[in-house]
Amino acid sequence: FILATGDHPSISDKDYSDALSENINFKLDLDLPEKVDNISITKAISRGLNSFPDIIESNNIDIIIVLGDRYELLPFVISARFLDRHIVHFHGGEVTKGAFDDWIRHSVSKMSNIHFVANETYRDRLIKMGETPNTVFEVGSLALDDIELERSFKSSSVMEFCKNNKNEFILVTQHPETSSNISIQEQISGLIRFLNK
Repeated sequence: FILATGDHPSISDKDYSDALSENINFKLDLDLPEKVDNISITKAISRGLNSFPDIIESNNIDIIIVLGDRYELLPFVISARFLDRHIVHFHGGEVTKGAFDDWIRHSVSKMSNIHFVANETYRDRLIKMGETPNTVFEVGSLALDDIELERSFKSSSVMEFCKNNKNEFILVTQHPETSSNISIQEQISGLIRFLNK
């Protein structure tokens, strides 16, 4: 079964929700706090550490599979490690500059038994971190499979939008620097000031 934590239980997208309810047995809803800051994140991890050992034991879970670098992974992986369960981690060895994602991802990797990585560079990084080479497998990015299956950008409505707005719009994304002393609000304000200039 799958434990859906963090944002997943609250996602409102109907297709996504239907797919989850048809295929997944929800065992835990550990919602994100309304205000996400380092204190509330730490408290959420503490709640997870209080719940996950019992879930692992009562359901006789012997292998867990986790992906990425979200902080919600930490309590489950820590619990599984102390209970001597096998941990499979996808997307280890990657780097997200300016975010605390890195130390979360690397911590999860160090507690994991099997690693599925996106490319050779990430595989080499895990091996340099001390992981045994025959436990680190280069399998590519899982997101590429979704892109191949969906091909949503071939949608006529998106194409029509692009034709009608050629050279009149720009898409900007901001990945907050969670390890920065500058607040996310200040980071976005700086980006807006830059774009206005």
